[in-house]
Amino acid sequence: MITIEREQLQVSVRAETSTDQTVWVELVFELREPDGLGWLVHASDFSCCVEGTDELARSYDLENWESAIKSGIIFVARRANRMPPSPVRLREINGRLGAGDIGGIARAAEAGFAELLNIPLPHTPEDWNIRVTRRMTDRI
Repeated sequence: MITIEREQLQVSVRAETSTDQTVWVELVFELREPDGLGWLVHASDFSCCVEGTDELARSYDLENWESAIKSGIIFVARRANRMPPSPVRLREINGRLGAGDIGGIARAAEAGFAELLNIPLPHTPEDWNIRVTRRMTDRI
């Protein structure tokens, strides 16, 4: 069997609150080819490690955190008139967040998805400091 791998643009996004740098989230994701599996799928080596800082956040599961990612991606896709969103492969969700900080995940997803589409971010959040790193990877 022959396996052909190609380089893929991947983004890593780190967002910290402006007021408390111990509250943060990191996302790693990339665009992928349409394959009928939906527009957001997990990589085979997907990992999620979010520490909840309050009782409600500690009760959250992947579905809660992922809904914020979907919200951020859909926001950018709508603003760019690119609905439905381009298919995305999610590799990592890591962070330390309270229930009231879930918007930070959406802001991070917005910044990363805008970077993947090579379009300007629709707005600059004032309550989160966001850093996006681009890299080429041969992981599929």
